[in-house]
Amino acid sequence: MNNWSGFYKKTRDERLNVIKEANILDNEHFDLLNNNKILDFETANNMVENVVGTFSLPFSVVPNFVVDKKSYLVPMITEEPSVVAACSNAGKIVERCGGFSTTIHDRKMIGHIALYDINDVEATCNLILDNKELLLKTANEAYPSIVKRGGGEAILQAEFVRDWFRACKKEGISTCLDTNGFVRHYDHVIDELIDVTDLVLLDLKELNDQVHQNLIGVPNKRTLEFAKYLQKRNQPVWIRYVVVPGYTDSDHDVHLLGQFIEGMTNIEKVELLPYHRLGAHKWAAMGEKYELEDVKPPTKESLEHIKAILEGYGHVVKY
Repeated sequence: MNNWSGFYKKTRDERLNVIKEANILDNEHFDLLNNNKILDFETANNMVENVVGTFSLPFSVVPNFVVDKKSYLVPMITEEPSVVAACSNAGKIVERCGGFSTTIHDRKMIGHIALYDINDVEATCNLILDNKELLLKTANEAYPSIVKRGGGEAILQAEFVRDWFRACKKEGISTCLDTNGFVRHYDHVIDELIDVTDLVLLDLKELNDQVHQNLIGVPNKRTLEFAKYLQKRNQPVWIRYVVVPGYTDSDHDVHLLGQFIEGMTNIEKVELLPYHRLGAHKWAAMGEKYELEDVKPPTKESLEHIKAILEGYGHVVKY
């Protein structure tokens, strides 16, 4: 039993020792708390815009907050005197009455839509509102979670995937990271994720940046930076290149890919993924126009031609 009694009278070291004995935090997060490291400028600058510095506030905890018969340590960051003391006192009073009880009446989730380079904000907002029911229906059908259970970009939840891969490695399960490499900030989490990754399947959709932006909506800069990062780490990689006739099959663009990956000895092979129409029905289901309606799958001759070009840059190529 951990001694939360008289927590406010203890020294910082004593308080940290109680938290450590309670086994609330893993070693990594306890070390962060113990070292009292504040937010560095580089991290802050990647979180929000126009950063000129960082700002510190007292970090306190409210111990032994009982909810559904389970004790919680509640973190609080505030500059207001007596707020933490008042919450602690309230927690004690409620605990004597059996603690808080909760009931889930209905599952609630909040979704976010991120849009970039919008010329007409008002028209875009109206378009979203006009399609509100369709958006909600599509999101609800994704229950319980698109990202955590098999869809979406894994790098966007690097910490979760890292922990998942660590658990897999403990069970002797090989790990494979399927990603587009869109890393916004390189830190220890990305390093630790790759440490427990046996193989990376990296989508290099298009080396011609203008074509990439037309197809994907964003530059390919971050993906190419990630490929170079993997090269420096000598991380085993399979490159995947989707062949879309009329879009990604020009000799010029294929040569750009070959030139970029030439000499990358960590690449075990290049996979050509022929465009197909298996997902076309999804667009119809959403009432949207399928922009590639007139595009046909690439021919065997076309795939062999692209294969030959890339093999000329010293890589094994399959399709």
